[in-house]
Amino acid sequence: ITEKLNNGKPENILPYLLKLNPTNALEADIAREYVSNLDNDLIAKHKELNVIKEILKSGAKYPMVKLKDYLILNENKIKPNKSPDVNYKVLGVSNEVGIFLNEKLQAEETNQSYFVVAKNEFCYNPYRINVGSIGLNTNDYDNQIISGAYIIFACKVDELNPKYLDILFKSKGFLNYVNEKANGGVRMNFKFEDMEAWEIPLPSIDEQNVIVAQIEKQKQIVKGAELVLKNWEMNEAIFNIESQVQKIDSIAYVTKLAGFEYTNHVKLKTNKENDDVIALRAQNVKNSGLVLEDSKLVFLDRKTSDFLKRSRLHKGDIVITFIGAGIGESSLIPADELYHLGPNIAKIVLNDKKAILPEYLNIYLKTSRFQNQIKSTIRTTAQPSLSMEIIRTLTVEIPDLETQNKIIDELEIQFKMLAGLQQMKGEAQIKINNVLADVWGVD
Repeated sequence: ITEKLNNGKPENILPYLLKLNPTNALEADIAREYVSNLDNDLIAKHKELNVIKEILKSGAKYPMVKLKDYLILNENKIKPNKSPDVNYKVLGVSNEVGIFLNEKLQAEETNQSYFVVAKNEFCYNPYRINVGSIGLNTNDYDNQIISGAYIIFACKVDELNPKYLDILFKSKGFLNYVNEKANGGVRMNFKFEDMEAWEIPLPSIDEQNVIVAQIEKQKQIVKGAELVLKNWEMNEAIFNIESQVQKIDSIAYVTKLAGFEYTNHVKLKTNKENDDVIALRAQNVKNSGLVLEDSKLVFLDRKTSDFLKRSRLHKGDIVITFIGAGIGESSLIPADELYHLGPNIAKIVLNDKKAILPEYLNIYLKTSRFQNQIKSTIRTTAQPSLSMEIIRTLTVEIPDLETQNKIIDELEIQFKMLAGLQQMKGEAQIKINNVLADVWGVD
């Protein structure tokens, strides 16, 4: 290839340049040197040469292109009340599920204009796109429509796979771009021209299809794991035994990261250095076990952790979320010297870990008996939260050691399975992130 580049005419060397791999340092250098010596007028005449030049300049794996040349704006508006005999299917957009069938809305009863929406078209709310109000329509109903307040567009599918674009819309890069378009906190109004101006990495259509298949496979794993984790229920008949009911305060020490500790000493960071410890937060604490995905971790330097002995975490401690969506979820600390209390979680430290086994208490905290106490408490507060005082007054049922061990043995396999599913979900998400990082050409 090098010989062809050296001896061939510039207008004839494109097939040879395309054989070079931009991710291979040596081949990229060969191409970069050759293209840099070409006349700019020649590059301007050949679109492909300019694309190659841009790839080499940015270090990206794929050419960066503006969406403008790959989108088709939908301008097909109708007024359903003009055709009352037609059975219209009205769609909506949710930041949680994407595009859905809005059964409650009867379009023909209004004078409002609607867009006719085809399968594989995107719909977004220009005023709420920053909170995820955008979706790819995978429905294929007859006469499906959506409010005229939305912006609707399709992809030129021979060049841009809509599923590939949908993946990019869910990336951090798109959200950052959308937020940049908000003029200094003024109400969001993300116009179609803004959408057209967004630059994306554009592989060949075959490569897009491969990327979509890779990510959809991992998403199915995530979805399946989440479904099991959400629907799993403990068989609580095992707790119908003789036991002593005790307040947590009588069997354990309960505390959280103090305000002065956080303000004066704690400096959390997203990248681990040397022997830093993990500062656990609410997103790390789940009933299925600690969630230790890289994207959810923050770190605290060991010197500070050693200094703040009161909020260090040790093997056998239990952490519980006291505010937010995961309120009441708990996890057992599996090892010493690795973890420290972070925001929004408390630790429960048993006074005598030989009389009451941490593994048993961790299981009991997940029962409906215990969780119902939490629910009845937070119903009476404006901001759902658990103070340390409230946690200390919650009660647990403590059987003898033999029974504790029996319960642990009986449920241990199930909790290991849940922890395995949580890990599988995390690994699938990491694979998705790695695919996206490769597409964007970032580490």
